[in-house]
Amino acid sequence: MSSLTHVHHMVAWHQILLIGWQPISVLWFLYALFFMQIGAVLLWRYPVAILALSLVVDLAVVFVPSAMLPKIVLDIIVQTPFFYVGLLLAERGLPALPTVRRAGLWSTGILVVYGGLAYAMFEGHVGRPVQFIMLPVAFLGLLGLAFLSRALLHNASLSFLASGLARLGQASLAIYLLHILVLALVPRILHQMHVYAAVPALICGTLVGVAGSYVLYLGLEKIRIARFLALR
Repeated sequence: MSSLTHVHHMVAWHQILLIGWQPISVLWFLYALFFMQIGAVLLWRYPVAILALSLVVDLAVVFVPSAMLPKIVLDIIVQTPFFYVGLLLAERGLPALPTVRRAGLWSTGILVVYGGLAYAMFEGHVGRPVQFIMLPVAFLGLLGLAFLSRALLHNASLSFLASGLARLGQASLAIYLLHILVLALVPRILHQMHVYAAVPALICGTLVGVAGSYVLYLGLEKIRIARFLALR
């Protein structure tokens, strides 16, 4: 990965074998999934309690100097509430997409409000999008996307789009795990093309990160090793 990108630190292949006790910050999401899954297995009968606990811990780190905790630990803590919201929905048998009329209207209104709040907080340098103070805004954005997804399902002319997004959703774990490998190519390609602007990098990174990871996942499924690699 280091040989493909221009990064400020090298990650040698042998270091991958030591990640259990020598964390690599760029792979923080693997540690996050590991601890979140353990919490889900141990406390799956108490989804409300574990969600509440994750929020309390998330709030507590606001008052802890950042230098006192490793960055990986902070990344895990601030992402945990999102995971356990999903656990709560699954345990209670609640639908991920709300069933309402005029979902398109709802999604438009919610996403407009979300966009305004997110922009204001970004301009005000409030903090990272996943920090505790930003959670209401983040969850508002997720709700808007859920309504938008429902609206796509209701619109017959956009059924192909809904179907494609559904397939991406079903492969979301694989995309999440594989994106770090696929995205390693993006900075290299853009550098060779002499593209350094943020917007093209963001668009290219998003498209390649999602589509490239999905194609790689399909290839691993084709040769029947996706399950062995815990991609589903």
